[in-house]
Amino acid sequence: MINLKKPAGVLLGIFIILILFFVTLTVLDWLGITTIATYGVNKTIGWAIDICSLIFFFNVAAVLAAMLGYGLLSLFKTRVNKAVSGIHLAIVSILLLISIVLHKYDAPCTILIYLGILGIVAFVTNTILAIRYKLSDKKKN
Repeated sequence: MINLKKPAGVLLGIFIILILFFVTLTVLDWLGITTIATYGVNKTIGWAIDICSLIFFFNVAAVLAAMLGYGLLSLFKTRVNKAVSGIHLAIVSILLLISIVLHKYDAPCTILIYLGILGIVAFVTNTILAIRYKLSDKKKN
């Protein structure tokens, strides 16, 4: 059970709400209710920007940034939340699997967008918790 009286509990509660939000968006996308299309200045002369063509590189950059961030956290010897780290590892694994294997077969880009954003949120949540743990350890000493 999450203790909402502690700041870490509130942050984890917000993280769980965001997970539920993105799971809902993914289910709505699978049902065909929401779609992400091409956007641009003028579609008649072909100045449209296709989000799906850029999402593969965005997701690889998000994974590399998370690896670098966790490397820095380990260099500073901060402790991270194991539950959020496990969730983040699962999100990144699924994200990389879909991005690499299904990139050639037109993977549904909305799922990749949702997983990428959720991975970034998990990493930021874990980083904030690690900083709070580090600051609370300094106050105790």
